[in-house]
Amino acid sequence: MITIVNTISMLCLIALPLARKTTQKHDKPVVYKIDTDTTEASYAINSNGYLEEVAENKVKR
Repeated sequence: MITIVNTISMLCLIALPLARKTTQKHDKPVVYKIDTDTTEASYAINSNGYLEEVAENKVKR
């Protein structure tokens, strides 16, 4: 009986920290980097959210 209780308590001590680590990853906010550099780009997303071709005369330097 003591062996069963000891085994269950050891499994709980191992499983609880692992379960907490997986839930903490979802709590962090996701930060996306917005890259507005179009010097070497062929295409870019316009203000309406559509993909359009970037011409050399349209690129602001």
